[in-house]
Amino acid sequence: MTAITPAKRIILRDGMSAAEYNLFVQQNMTEETWQKQATVRCHELGWKAVHINRAQLPIKAQQEATNQERQDGMKWLTAVSGDGVGWPDLFVGKMLRTGRSIFLVWELKSYGRRATTEQMWWLDFFRGIPSCLDASVRYPWELDAITDLLNRD
Repeated sequence: MTAITPAKRIILRDGMSAAEYNLFVQQNMTEETWQKQATVRCHELGWKAVHINRAQLPIKAQQEATNQERQDGMKWLTAVSGDGVGWPDLFVGKMLRTGRSIFLVWELKSYGRRATTEQMWWLDFFRGIPSCLDASVRYPWELDAITDLLNRD
């Protein structure tokens, strides 16, 4: 059997190595795709995961455009009441054999996106709860780190 040295690269489309291709995919992944991928990983490893979906609704003609509105006359809205603005994208929980509950809270972002002030407030809040193992902003290239967290219990 021939050993593969680091100098030998698997060349993919357009001359990209496998590592370059993976980085390209991760940098171009939408938040929706990232959320689905993270949820699948949670389920594969025995965790429960909750994501509250948004809906796209038409904007009334007389409203002025805001940063949440799109040029096509549609606006993304999440049905929340009270102080739900900024609620994290993924709430993940597990009941241990000891009867203890643990959870993780993630704000999932695509390449180049940042969490809002409201999202950061919720993450800071959850970090103060002892049974919260992680409350952070996560990006697609952190799937291995997420997997490591999910494997700890």
